[in-house]
Amino acid sequence: MRGSDSVPIAVPFGQAFPERALARVLDELAAIANGCVILQLLTEDRRHFSVTRVHSYHAEKEDALRKRFEMGAVRALETDEALNLALTSRKPCIRTRTGQGPRSESASTPLGGASTSSVLVIPLQEDERVLGAVTLLRCDPTASEFDEGDVSRAQGLAEYVTLALMSTQLWQASRRDLAEFDQMSTRLELLAGLSKDFAEATSDYFLLLKLIARRLSEVLGELCVLRALSDDGLRFEDGAIQHADPEIATSVVSWMGQPKSENGGIACSAVSSGRSLFLPRFTRADWMRELPRFVTVLERLDAASAMMVPLLCREKAVGVVTLVRSANAKPYTQDDLKLVEAIADHAALAMSIARSYRAERAARQEALKLHDLLEKSERGHDLRPWQVANTRWQPQALSATRRVRWPWPLALAT
Repeated sequence: MRGSDSVPIAVPFGQAFPERALARVLDELAAIANGCVILQLLTEDRRHFSVTRVHSYHAEKEDALRKRFEMGAVRALETDEALNLALTSRKPCIRTRTGQGPRSESASTPLGGASTSSVLVIPLQEDERVLGAVTLLRCDPTASEFDEGDVSRAQGLAEYVTLALMSTQLWQASRRDLAEFDQMSTRLELLAGLSKDFAEATSDYFLLLKLIARRLSEVLGELCVLRALSDDGLRFEDGAIQHADPEIATSVVSWMGQPKSENGGIACSAVSSGRSLFLPRFTRADWMRELPRFVTVLERLDAASAMMVPLLCREKAVGVVTLVRSANAKPYTQDDLKLVEAIADHAALAMSIARSYRAERAARQEALKLHDLLEKSERGHDLRPWQVANTRWQPQALSATRRVRWPWPLALAT
């Protein structure tokens, strides 16, 4: 702080400290100007700025001033010569209506007007980084112009503005980090629950497909179409559809069971490349180009956002999931895509396990069938005298036959 040039001010602390402190300091600056004060912040490219706050000493004029200065609009720094000069030189800049002042007398600013007698621009900087500026407008034509005393007091308060801005940025960053942490925790719990549900359903392959489609539709909505690839990877065979409207779900059944070459389009591109296709804005032109056969269905759904995620297990595609939202819903985001990809990994593993179970059961049933046929064949061709007709051979029958003692006289006579 500057010491003698700084103006003591009671800064409120607490949960809303940054915003309350900033509002308090801007009110003090508006009192110095006896008019209004505008907070202008630079954008990331450092070549543009926007008006973020407007405070007036006369509260009834604030709404009109906000409209006049176009709050939130981004403008080029070159359009405001006084602001540009203050930020470049990192020194206060004064523009007076008479063209005379202790700083850049020739500087002009679009913030002034016919009723503005004097303009004072104070740069805001933290260490070597310039954040923006506060512009004080003395709007009373009969009032005196800004002098060195006003500049000194405004500079002292500008340091509080910089402190409040830095605190606001840190507070917002902490809120974002907490929100991301909460979102990550929620999604981890969701993935753990889905993984458990998928694992429990691996004994029934078709039930698993329906479960995957239903949970994806519940989590991300609205329409979910899951298509599983055949073992040779040339055809979409099994699948599941989930939508709140049964009629829409029924009309989408035509997507199932189509050869990849016939179905074509973006879903097959996702399967072939092994990469997701993200279409946050899905227009009618996209329908006609990518899915011409299903334009009627998409029009009925009013599709506006879509994504296709391949189901990969050990780098082999086992299917593809298509998610579609209507124009009434919020478009899909990159976070939604990442979540679907994580769920797709668990779903693909569960599908692979379920397929293995299904193949094992089919092989077991075939082996039992062949075993029964072999037994029948053996019984039909068995001519051993100790075998009872139409009965299964038993080792005990052979043992009993070997214990029979034939009478020698009868044997010699024969």
